[in-house]
Amino acid sequence: MIEVGDARRLSPAAQEVVRLRVVATLESGRVCTYRQAAEVFGVSERSVGAWWRKYRAVGREALAAPVKSRTGPGELIGSEDRAVLFQAMADYTPDELLIGGPLWTRALVAELIRMVVGVTMTEQGVGKWLRRHGFTPQRPDRRSYRQDQEKVTAWLEEEYPAIAARAKAEKAVMAWVDQCGLRSDTAPPGRSWAPAGRTPVVRVNGRRFRVNIMSAT
Repeated sequence: MIEVGDARRLSPAAQEVVRLRVVATLESGRVCTYRQAAEVFGVSERSVGAWWRKYRAVGREALAAPVKSRTGPGELIGSEDRAVLFQAMADYTPDELLIGGPLWTRALVAELIRMVVGVTMTEQGVGKWLRRHGFTPQRPDRRSYRQDQEKVTAWLEEEYPAIAARAKAEKAVMAWVDQCGLRSDTAPPGRSWAPAGRTPVVRVNGRRFRVNIMSAT
């Protein structure tokens, strides 16, 4: 996670990521006021208001760092900016940065690079650049952002053993129910670029709308 702290001490690339996250959070409705956004991200309420007005008037281009666009190979991206880009890809999906869909495709990575550090790269060049730094295209893991992992773990470790013991004492048959079919929260098809060995995660809405069948074993 990109630590904000005093945003003025961040690099221009990191500052832009913060601006994108602030505006994306307001756009999504996760926070409703400038004050809430300022408290969440540790920036001034005045800055939040200025960024939001620029975004509403011009679009996300108004949030771009003041870097002159350049065309060239990946070596033009310094180590500090590269670290910011990779951290942003690890922490957020493209739609959370107002760039595009849920997966980090070569085209969307190229857009992130252009927006944040001002370097223009082709999709082929982005693919080579990512592989050079240990990234591979992977099928993402789907995870509901409404799931409370602590409650799930507590149920498995505390409540389920008691249920199983009661079923055994009563000579009852326990059945696990499964459902399959079409769901509105299915992870999108395709692959997302991520460091080799680290499966990317796509956060999906936990509110499920489905047409399905049920089976028990």
